[in-house]
Amino acid sequence: MKILWSPLFALAALTLGPSLAFAQKATFIDSFGAPGTGDGQFDTPYDVTVSSQGSVYVTDSGNHRIQRFSAEGTFEEKWGTMGAGLGQFDHPSGICKAPGLGDLFICEEGNHRIQRFSDLFVVTHQGVFGSLGSGNGQVNNPIGICHSLVNGQIYVADRQNHRMQRFDTSGNYLGQWGGFGNATGQFSSPGGVAANSTSGLVYVAEEDGNRVQRFSSTGAFQLAWGSTGTGPGQFDAPKCLEIDGRSLVYVPDLGNSRIQVFNADGRFLYQVGTFGGGAGQLNDPSGLGLGGDILYVADSDNDRIVRYQLTDQAPVVTTSGPKTRTVATPTARLSGKARDDLNVDFVEVKVGKASFRKAKGSKNWIFTARGLKPGINRILVRATDLAGTRSKVSTIKLTRG
Repeated sequence: MKILWSPLFALAALTLGPSLAFAQKATFIDSFGAPGTGDGQFDTPYDVTVSSQGSVYVTDSGNHRIQRFSAEGTFEEKWGTMGAGLGQFDHPSGICKAPGLGDLFICEEGNHRIQRFSDLFVVTHQGVFGSLGSGNGQVNNPIGICHSLVNGQIYVADRQNHRMQRFDTSGNYLGQWGGFGNATGQFSSPGGVAANSTSGLVYVAEEDGNRVQRFSSTGAFQLAWGSTGTGPGQFDAPKCLEIDGRSLVYVPDLGNSRIQVFNADGRFLYQVGTFGGGAGQLNDPSGLGLGGDILYVADSDNDRIVRYQLTDQAPVVTTSGPKTRTVATPTARLSGKARDDLNVDFVEVKVGKASFRKAKGSKNWIFTARGLKPGINRILVRATDLAGTRSKVSTIKLTRG
């Protein structure tokens, strides 16, 4: 496959470089499931979604069914058999939950459609939309789906039509964007989609294009990152991505058997998992779900769901010299250090009532405070890491004599 190289991708490569930090931000908890057809067993689990009540739903693709578990992985319920009837499945793939509705939306690769179920104590079939084709509202091998909390719409990664489609929750067609290609705004087998719960921005992972693109809620292109490879920020068949409440983007990098985590602008943060079948390892992870600070990964070739505990320690910023001191001039040179379990992105300093301004450097920072007034001047210093987490504010009091 020919990989697109453009100034945009050059910029992405440059921004990825300084942030490489394989910090331990996700700790293996356990896994559940095993190969088979019994309750709680799997044949190529494809995707996971977690309800606001903590129920975990898994598309058990090879067994043509959906299984529900407790947050800890205890089997609770299953439904579906192989077929094309209502409530039946042919390789269910992407799954998402609409929290306000209590509804599940499930893509089917084989039947080329999306089915909707309600799971309020009893699972009931609510509707179906989509059919094989390339017209408005038709789909060909849909595998990625998400619900936007901002506008209430359903986004479907229409894989073989190389486009994204938008629907309301009743399945009415609203619009589309994309088309086959490697240019920005085009797609080569889109496999995953997620919407930011605060901004409504839509992120799409391209299985064959090996990149992630970001769009407005109606499909206006904003940015892209990624290329084919095994390094940080590179991909081999990325799948059903997710976004957490801090706008961090989690991408299942299937061919590289890992999850990669980025900030909202595509800056690489860290990876979760390595290839294998051991504790915390992964073999072709295809989908994932987030339940609070627990990451659930559909470890498709290991026929199990793997759970990780997500952590994020706030950075710590320190200042050189006494916290309270006297200066003789209206200008003072300040310095210090900042550290984090990830990488520190920047340090900011606020002098008096002025706005925060970025210091020079991050781990070792320098700032020239100007315009100090006679008397006590209160200086505030804070650091922000690559995940957007801020430190506690450090205070310096400079008395200009």
